[in-house]
Amino acid sequence: MNLKKFFYLLSFSLYFFSIKVQSQTYENGKWIDDNLTFKIVYENIKKSGELHLCIANKSNDLCIGNLMVPFEVFIYDKKDSLIWSSIWTGNNMQLKFKRKLPFAYKVNVKAKAPYVINKLTTTKIYQKQPLELIYIIQ
Repeated sequence: MNLKKFFYLLSFSLYFFSIKVQSQTYENGKWIDDNLTFKIVYENIKKSGELHLCIANKSNDLCIGNLMVPFEVFIYDKKDSLIWSSIWTGNNMQLKFKRKLPFAYKVNVKAKAPYVINKLTTTKIYQKQPLELIYIIQ
């Protein structure tokens, strides 16, 4: 087994275990996990227009590679004026904008739905609120 497959299986196993430990099932049979968040993995919006995200577990701050959710990205300048917005499917969390944004100050990432989707099983995992992250660019 190559290293990539090993880590893929390991992340799936860890996530499956975390679902069993942290999620609960309501009467309607939905999986619920309010312990998820967007996480910035890499950010270079000002110089190259790049932003890499993941969906992470709040408890251990680890990215969960098999989760996705459609989301919007809003980028603001220091005056809180919107300078960029875009919609993403969530299949690829390594974003490359059409241009660099040298005046970017704040990024707001908002999920389009109150759930994430497990890419392996296509199971929806619900949250009370859609995931959202506000990040001040350093």
